[in-house]
Amino acid sequence: MSVELHPAPPKRPLGTGGRGDDVVPPESRGWGGGDSGGSGYHAEQRYKLAVWVGLAGVVMLFAAISSAMIVRSAGEDWLHVELPGVLWVSTGLLLVSSLVFEVAKRAAQRQGPRATRVWVTLTALLGLAFVVAQLAGWSELLSQGVVLKGQPSGAFFYLLTALHGLHVLGGICVLTYVAIRASLRRPWAHAKAVVEASALYWHGMGALWLYVLGLLLYLG
Repeated sequence: MSVELHPAPPKRPLGTGGRGDDVVPPESRGWGGGDSGGSGYHAEQRYKLAVWVGLAGVVMLFAAISSAMIVRSAGEDWLHVELPGVLWVSTGLLLVSSLVFEVAKRAAQRQGPRATRVWVTLTALLGLAFVVAQLAGWSELLSQGVVLKGQPSGAFFYLLTALHGLHVLGGICVLTYVAIRASLRRPWAHAKAVVEASALYWHGMGALWLYVLGLLLYLG
């Protein structure tokens, strides 16, 4: 009796699904290893829910300040504050940073940690430039004699912009953490979920600033 020997089928490379378009880039192996399947989906939902809850608290805070500003603006001592032109520059920087963060999200999904680090770092730098531009606006107003004491309109301007700036700085801290973790190239469970949730917060800060700017233009 003869036995026919057939060569064993070639092994598929690790990380492939049998098709050329499913190959995982070498640099992305281990990046967000816990994001696969339902685990990553549920982690993303949890993180996003936490961000939504935090944003709801921030919105309530700014709504309360806005209400007080509207009531106070009816007073006879309310003076118009001409907004510094640099605020339009800072607005543009923040809007561009949101677009850049969208690129970072796609990089986290498709390209791996190296590209994610680059785009997240660029987003953080644009956010920092926004804060610097806001401080330049403060300096310009102070040089014009707009101060906190005795000027309700000036006080509300500084309060609103300062609170928003602090929240942006908090977002920059998170982006810095994400960039550092991406540069380490170590397995990081739910990395992509963290990027998605961070993007939600950052876009929320952009939308909040547009609201604050509109309020200052209308009542300032």
